[in-house]
Amino acid sequence: MNEASRPVAAIAVATLLLAACGSTDRAAAPAEFAIDPGAVTAVSIAQGTQATVGDLSIGLGSVRTDDHVDERGAPRRGPVAVLQMVLEGDPPKTERVAVHAGQVVELGGYAIFVEEVREGGPLEGLGPPGTPSGGVSLRIRHEVLDNDEAASNAAG
Repeated sequence: MNEASRPVAAIAVATLLLAACGSTDRAAAPAEFAIDPGAVTAVSIAQGTQATVGDLSIGLGSVRTDDHVDERGAPRRGPVAVLQMVLEGDPPKTERVAVHAGQVVELGGYAIFVEEVREGGPLEGLGPPGTPSGGVSLRIRHEVLDNDEAASNAAG
């Protein structure tokens, strides 16, 4: 390798190392979130995009490292995702929530289990379309509500 190509090689190696620095937090799904066509749907959402299941749309705004309390009540530091959820209706229900792996959130008859939160590396998401960034993997269960629960949820 000649003297002129050494800095280029060093920069390439440093870039690859930095891009791999994103962290991932994953939790095992509880039995009630086992994949079951028609009852539980698995979705992955990349940062800046959204997914729709039934009348529920979920967008992923950001992923960052932050302090949180895990499902066992223990303090942790790790990837946290900010989800924007919209449930169709008149009026639509919206909720913005910060979540971590292992957490379950509910909105209007849907239970959303956060299976994985992936934080992009420092250089990810800065390139052309298709460049990887943070993401989440969710398991969504649509619960059938009786009329009293549905009326209560509609009232807010």
